[in-house]
Amino acid sequence: MGTAEFLSSLRERDVRLRVEDGRLKCDAPPGALDDELRAQLTARKQELLTLIAEAETTVGAPRSLVPLKPTGDQAPLFARPGHNGDVFCYRALATCLDSARPLYGVEPKGLDGSPTADTVKAMAEYEVAQIRSLQPEGPYYIAGFCAGGTVAFESAQQLVRAGEEVARLVLFGAPFPDVYRIGALATRLRVFSHLVKRHAPALTAGTAADRVEYLRSRASALAPAVAARHAPSLANRRRIEEATMAAVKLYEPTLYPGRIDVFLPSEGWRHSGDQPDKWRSIAGQTVEHVGPDGADGDNMLHEPHVRALATHLNQSLRDEEAGHATD
Repeated sequence: MGTAEFLSSLRERDVRLRVEDGRLKCDAPPGALDDELRAQLTARKQELLTLIAEAETTVGAPRSLVPLKPTGDQAPLFARPGHNGDVFCYRALATCLDSARPLYGVEPKGLDGSPTADTVKAMAEYEVAQIRSLQPEGPYYIAGFCAGGTVAFESAQQLVRAGEEVARLVLFGAPFPDVYRIGALATRLRVFSHLVKRHAPALTAGTAADRVEYLRSRASALAPAVAARHAPSLANRRRIEEATMAAVKLYEPTLYPGRIDVFLPSEGWRHSGDQPDKWRSIAGQTVEHVGPDGADGDNMLHEPHVRALATHLNQSLRDEEAGHATD
């Protein structure tokens, strides 16, 4: 399990890490820490202490900005997570970014129990205010993952309308907003089709006993996550998920005058029903970056696929920086 997945699993169980007198401490609900998580905490202790120490160097940052990689002298990349608001989906990407590029995860309004925003416009207004309180002027580098790509798009729009420069708007595996307005049956069919493609090789290879063992292992692996999703301690995250999906469903994107870098997990994802090609119709310029075969919206930000993504991203950001230097 990579660091990003491990931190996400802790957050799913409402496990909070802190440093006290130089020692790693954690606060967790009863039963949240099983033997595997305890072993991981022990094995990763030094790595987590370093991560928390880095975060403490930016304690003055707004509360919704999480310093996933606070070091570097270039303009930060502000990355909005997917519909569940978990910024640690970007932790693996943070380790692959150029050393001079800071990365801040942008948490949506409401994760602390406060009221959620109920429209994409309101979500973006809150997040833009957080971003500008750390970086008052452009150029800005904005990113969004999955449904969070729509919110990142609106954030970039608001910055441009305010007269600021958005040097890069980056969308990672972001369906076009129209997708979220399709019926519930069509959504289930798309999910089913995705699952079939993902698991068909394992379910059609080997012996019957092999296939039964695969299903048993998948069920065992998913059980903690399913239980965690329904834990009372994660009520705020469920509120964010519901609010984000409802807001994106109603959002009507308008023409964006700048450039959008669209990252497709793989060439096959273009035909997944998520309509990524439609971003071209509302952008002044669109540059596509296609990931390796086998990557999809679920794993594109995880190892090993994130390395291919980061290679394209770093080059795009370097090209833009070079352009600024020659202006």
